[in-house]
Amino acid sequence: MQLRVRSGPRNARFDPPTAGLDGVRELDDALGLCVWRVLAEALTRGDPPPVALLLTGDLAHLVDVVPLLRAGEALDGRGVAGFASLPGVLVVAVVGLLTRRHRGAPNGRFAVAFLEWPDGRWWLARAALVEDGERLALDPLADVTVERAVDGLGKPGGIGGWFRRARVEGLRAELTPADVDN
Repeated sequence: MQLRVRSGPRNARFDPPTAGLDGVRELDDALGLCVWRVLAEALTRGDPPPVALLLTGDLAHLVDVVPLLRAGEALDGRGVAGFASLPGVLVVAVVGLLTRRHRGAPNGRFAVAFLEWPDGRWWLARAALVEDGERLALDPLADVTVERAVDGLGKPGGIGGWFRRARVEGLRAELTPADVDN
C-alpha cells in the first residue's frame, strides 16, 4: 500500500531543549509536549486527520494513516508497526483526532498524541473535543490528561506496541519517493 509521507528536518517543533532536564520522565515530557503543541496548533486551523510521526535523529516524517484505517488496520496493527522498522527511527507517534472509548466511558472524540520509544516506553496526552461551529476544538472545560509508562501505568489498549511487534514479526517498511508527473 502506498501512503503519503511528508518529510523535513527535525527542527525545534520536534526537538525540545533538554538542557537542565534530569531523567527519562522529564525528557519524555519535553518531547511529548512539543508534539502535543503541534497538534493543538493544527486544531486551530481545522480538524487534522490522524498521522504517524516518525522521528529520527535529523528528520521528522508525517505519514497519512487514514488509508490504513479505512482498510481496517488498527493503530496497534502491522501497518503502523512497520514504520518502527525503518532505519534510524527513534520515536513513533500517532497524533490526531480519534474516537476512543476511555476506561469504560462512552465513546468520545479526543485529541491524542501517543509517542513510543524502541524500549517500550510510551507517553500519551489526550483532551476532549467539543464542536465549535463547523469544526472541533479542545474543550475549554477539560484538562489535558498526560499518562506515561515511566509512572508504572499500563499501555492503553488499541495503540502502540509498534517496536516490539516489528521485531517479533520481522516487519519491514520502506520510504521511497514517489514518481511525480508534471
